[in-house]
Amino acid sequence: MMRYYTFEGRFSKYNLLEDQKSQAILTLYFPKWFKREAKFEWKQQFFAVAPKNFTGMKMLVSRNNREVGELEQEWKIQFTFRLEDNSGMTKYFTIKKAGAFKREYLLADYQLQPILTVKPVWNWQKWQFIYKFEVYPLEETEAKELDPVPMMCYSLIAARQFMRSNNHG
Repeated sequence: MMRYYTFEGRFSKYNLLEDQKSQAILTLYFPKWFKREAKFEWKQQFFAVAPKNFTGMKMLVSRNNREVGELEQEWKIQFTFRLEDNSGMTKYFTIKKAGAFKREYLLADYQLQPILTVKPVWNWQKWQFIYKFEVYPLEETEAKELDPVPMMCYSLIAARQFMRSNNHG
């Protein structure tokens, strides 16, 4: 069964909301917008994403100060996620533009099984983007041993980077 979530916020703080609920289940922080770092806490574990080099094309993912993955931007085409799952295995995923007008992003495993979709929607009243997530059932994918919430955070980071580097599209 599909699950729906929304990230709302601007600049340095984004709240993750479950569909039709108003209380945030997680807050994703970007301490300094120019450093491309992100931090969040989920299930009593502290996650951080930080650039590996000056260009920010590679970012290290850590959980409780231990490296558990990497996000790598391949020019303006896609991001590759290398993530360690709960069993200790390394899994690979890609996120790239999808949809008729290339205004949404699809995260898929190496067999092209969809994991989640990110849809940035401009909210004129709040003068900000709201990121809508559709999470597919994970049982038959490479992500079955991964928590979808951190993957949504990594996907938000990738979508923001795509939008920044591609001028919203």
